[in-house]
Amino acid sequence: MAQPSNVPRRAWQRRNLGAKRAAASTPSEEQPTKHTRAIPIRKRQTRSCQERSDGTYSSFASSSDSESDDSEEYESPRRPLISSRAVQPRTQNISVDVSSDESDFSCPSDSDCDSGFDSGYHSLDEDPDDKAEYYDELLKRFQTEGPTLANHGDNTKQMEQDQEEKWNKFCKYRKLDPIEALRQCEVPLFKLYLVWRVENSRIKKESSVMTYWKVLSMVYSQKTASWMTEGVLYDVRNWIHTYVTPTYGLDTSKKEKAGIFIEDLAVLLNHHWIRDEEVFAHERLRVQLAGNIILAGATATRPGALIGQLRYEHLEFQLFPPLSGDERPRIVLKVNLEHIKRSGGQSEPKQFAFREDDMLIYDPLIPIMALAFADQAFQNEFVGPEDIYKLVVPANSDRLRIHWKDKWRKRPVFRDVEDSEHGLQVALDKALQYPKERRHLIRLGRSIGLAKALEWYDLRRGSGKKLNEALTPEERNKIMGHRQGDSRVYVQYYMSTFNDTDCQSICFGSAPQHDLIHLAGRLLRHGDAPTALTDQQKLEVNQDPELVRYREKRTRTLQRMKSQGYRTRADAEGTELAAQYDRHKKKADSVSKKLKTQRLESVIKEFHDSVHVKEINRQLNGIKPPDVIAPPTIEYDLPERARLARLFSRAADVTNRDELHPLRMDLQGIFVRSISRGSTRRFLVLMTAARSFLSTQNISQST
Repeated sequence: MAQPSNVPRRAWQRRNLGAKRAAASTPSEEQPTKHTRAIPIRKRQTRSCQERSDGTYSSFASSSDSESDDSEEYESPRRPLISSRAVQPRTQNISVDVSSDESDFSCPSDSDCDSGFDSGYHSLDEDPDDKAEYYDELLKRFQTEGPTLANHGDNTKQMEQDQEEKWNKFCKYRKLDPIEALRQCEVPLFKLYLVWRVENSRIKKESSVMTYWKVLSMVYSQKTASWMTEGVLYDVRNWIHTYVTPTYGLDTSKKEKAGIFIEDLAVLLNHHWIRDEEVFAHERLRVQLAGNIILAGATATRPGALIGQLRYEHLEFQLFPPLSGDERPRIVLKVNLEHIKRSGGQSEPKQFAFREDDMLIYDPLIPIMALAFADQAFQNEFVGPEDIYKLVVPANSDRLRIHWKDKWRKRPVFRDVEDSEHGLQVALDKALQYPKERRHLIRLGRSIGLAKALEWYDLRRGSGKKLNEALTPEERNKIMGHRQGDSRVYVQYYMSTFNDTDCQSICFGSAPQHDLIHLAGRLLRHGDAPTALTDQQKLEVNQDPELVRYREKRTRTLQRMKSQGYRTRADAEGTELAAQYDRHKKKADSVSKKLKTQRLESVIKEFHDSVHVKEINRQLNGIKPPDVIAPPTIEYDLPERARLARLFSRAADVTNRDELHPLRMDLQGIFVRSISRGSTRRFLVLMTAARSFLSTQNISQST
């Protein structure tokens, strides 16, 4: 019989073979009775195979049976794989009317037919026994492995580990087995644990207790491979609100969700390049901070996806043909952010493209290209940035891509410094970590007089607001990495506490003054705000009883080491006394740092609370503020800093792109030289020594 056009070839071959085998069956074949014990499918397939004269078995016969069984299972998905009654072998001939409209094999397309009968299972070349054993092994493996646990990110795993250590310590104190105590899931024990945490720590906020409880429930899920019941979660959550918070006087206030606006960002970057007197350990850190600020402000991305995560393989410069009338190619920097926060166990990378900005202080290409030239990371041997702008995009290509050297592709772009035998230098593979860059940003914010400690998420909120105003919610969510499909995440975490809207104009119909409302929503700033503690304030911190106690312990331990013949801490390396000394020193340093941070925050708050009262009193007494405040005279730590300040000042007055280009080239050249110079501190030491020597020479000559 010819093969019908609407039946796939392999399915037709199987039916013909099955029909021939059924016709060849003899009536004398032994039939099982109705009391026959159920036989697994795997055994039945083996017995139905026809033995050849050479002792081997035909795979075609077994394919026919397995195909028929698969078809029945497909039509009746609830049928068990192991029959509950004897399996009756089919002996009747199979006839199929392929021309009938009611035929099961008539399909509107070949793909539909293939999905039911030629799905790739039980092919003609497979042995059903082998497949059955394969699935048996898989079943045993899955049974042995048990439930699949959640695949959390690194930060979440660290939180779970810390919480588990606290739980183990609590159970040791209560003489309980930690795992067994978790499995029992007793609400009173969980409540006692949270009380123990509050009483044995410096917890001040209710949100901290809620976080500890959430993480403990995650530890429970990981250890028991099951979820806590909603009743347990509901009970403990309500108990925290109604018992823990009032009993221990926990703070329930929400953290201010402020956003830094573009005007504040301009002040920040201007101060960073022109007026900041901070001496970085290496000038590369200054360039990297500007690059991180610009990229964070332009992408509204989480700091964890940017800082310490970008490698050269995530960046690429691309050249496009110039605009009509121009000679230089247009340059684009493509940035691929791969380390995006996961949602549902998956992370969705994001790609951005950046171009030259007419406001050079916002241009991300300048610092990134300068870092690449300082590293000599380009695969092509460019002498300087001008070589790139002399390139021509071929007529047979839409762009020209600039590649990195293989040894640089996996290396971080933003890197930290480390000590070496030649002094402090930039590490090759040590990425700049978020905590360090966070401290740099907080210090920079304080240096411009912000009342609030500036955070990287303030940039994300400010940029997110701009995106929310210009894009659809779907586009905003895509850029910001929100994958819930609605605006709940943005509204809950990223909408500023301040409503930047002239509600008065909307409700009453009066003339709008959006600029004034916008000014009221900016971060509070004053140029005279303190940026560091005075000597007197530091002395008061050093007299804190807790800090004095730890320092006395450290001193006593050092004296005991010396009494046992050790001259220094290094000589006592590996001893118990050295370990005690390290613990006391670490604790003293931690307490000192915490106290100084708290005192500085208190001093800054006191200043902003009182400065305007004092100013009003001065004006009431007839003392008016000056119209123009003369900028302070700044002595830059490096000669390149002075040139940078002059170039950025000139760029602010230039509007022609052709005039901006030489300034852009000069800026990149200065960046590269300042980065390549080496350690700023080492340079300052050499300069100080040189000045001291010259001063001595002058004195000698004068005498």
